[in-house]
Amino acid sequence: MPTMRYAIIALAAQLPMLVSAAMAADPPKAAGPSVAAKMAFEAGEIQPILTRSRIVSKGTPFRFKGDSGEINVNGSPMKLAAKFSPSKDDPMNYITIGLDINRNGTVDDDEFVRTKDKACSFKFKGTDGREYQLFVCCPEPSLFSNVGNGKAVGKLMVKPFAGTYYPNYCMKGAVAGQSVRLIDENADGVFTQDGKDGIAIGNGNYALPLYRTHMIAGKHYQIEVASDGSSIAFAPAGNLKVGLVESPLLTAAAKAIVIADEANGRAYDLVSAGKAGIPEGTYSFCYTVITSGDASLSGIPATAGKFPGNAGTPQYPITADRINVLSLGPPFRLSYQACKYDSSIIVTPAPGIEIASSGSDVNITRYVGIGMVGSGNEYYALTYTKGKTPPSVSLYNGGKLLSQESMKFG
Repeated sequence: MPTMRYAIIALAAQLPMLVSAAMAADPPKAAGPSVAAKMAFEAGEIQPILTRSRIVSKGTPFRFKGDSGEINVNGSPMKLAAKFSPSKDDPMNYITIGLDINRNGTVDDDEFVRTKDKACSFKFKGTDGREYQLFVCCPEPSLFSNVGNGKAVGKLMVKPFAGTYYPNYCMKGAVAGQSVRLIDENADGVFTQDGKDGIAIGNGNYALPLYRTHMIAGKHYQIEVASDGSSIAFAPAGNLKVGLVESPLLTAAAKAIVIADEANGRAYDLVSAGKAGIPEGTYSFCYTVITSGDASLSGIPATAGKFPGNAGTPQYPITADRINVLSLGPPFRLSYQACKYDSSIIVTPAPGIEIASSGSDVNITRYVGIGMVGSGNEYYALTYTKGKTPPSVSLYNGGKLLSQESMKFG
C-alpha cells in the first residue's frame, strides 16, 4: 500500500530572526476630504508585476476544444492559436503560439512565436491605439493525432489548447505622494474593486488584490477607482482598530506576504505595511514571494487535498490591540508519495508528464511529484531563477538517494 512520508527542510535556520509588525501610534481618526489622482497608461518594457492571479492561477484561464479560440483582451476578442512545432535547437519548447495581432480573423504564420519555459509574449496596438503587451502560458500542452493500425498518423496537434494569459500593462500615477499602478488582471477593460484586479503600491513588482481600503504612504486610505482606471479618489480611512502581526515568514527573505479581508474590502502586504498595524478582521492568505540564493519562490494557498494529509490553508483572524501570529513559512516540509516493497522504498511518479521532442520524435517521461509545504499549509513553487539551474530537492533513505528533482516553474 502507498504510504505518506515527510521530510523537514532545514531552511528556518538559514532565515533571519522573526520580525514583528508595530501598531500605529496614531491611526487616522476620521475620514478627510477626497482627493483625485490622475492615472496614465503604461506598457512596453515594464517589469511584469506579480499578482495573486499570476502567482496562483498564472493569469486568466482559457481552454479550447481544438487548437484555437478567442480570448478577451482589454474588452475586445482576439484569436489565439497553437501549433506543434518541434525544434532541434530547443526540444523542450516544442509548441508555438500565435495571436491575431492584425485582427484579420485568422492567425497568420508570421504571428506565431516559440514558447520559452512554456510561455511567450506579444506586443500589439489595441483598438484604442495604445501599445499593449500580453503574456500567454501553456504549462501542460496536450498533443493529439489520428490513430491508424495502432500507430499515430498525420501531424501532431495541440488539442485541446489550454493555458492562461495576463496583461503586462497598467495605469500608473501617484496617490498621497506614492507611486501606484492598477493592473487589469482579467484583461476585460474594466477596473473593479472586488479583488479581481490588482494594485501595486510603491515601486516593487508585487501587487495586492484591488479593494477599497489599502495602506499607501504609511497610512490607511479609502480609494475609489474609475472604471477605466483614469483616476483614483482617495481619503483617510478613518479610525481603524489595528493589531500587531507576527509570523515566522516575516524575515529578510520574504519580499511580499499578501493577505486580504474580502468581507471588508481590504488587502495588505505584511512586509511593507505590517509595521503600521493591520485592521481587525478575518484575512485569507493570498500569496508570498521569498528568495533563496539566486532563486525566487512563490507560496500560494493550498486547497484541501492538494497534498495527502493537507487540510487547506487556514483563515487568519486579526484582533485589535493584541499580537496576532500568522502560521506561514518555516518549518517547511516535503510532501510526496512512496511505496515500500520488502526493504526497498520507491518514490512514486506524479500523474504529470514532460514531453521532449526532436524532429518528429516525441519522448514522454514521468516525474516525481514533491510538494514543498509551509506551516500554514501553503505550498511553494519556483517563480524565477537567475542561476543556470533551478533549485533541486534530494530524497534519501539513510545514505541511499531515492530521488532528485529540480523545482518546476509554477
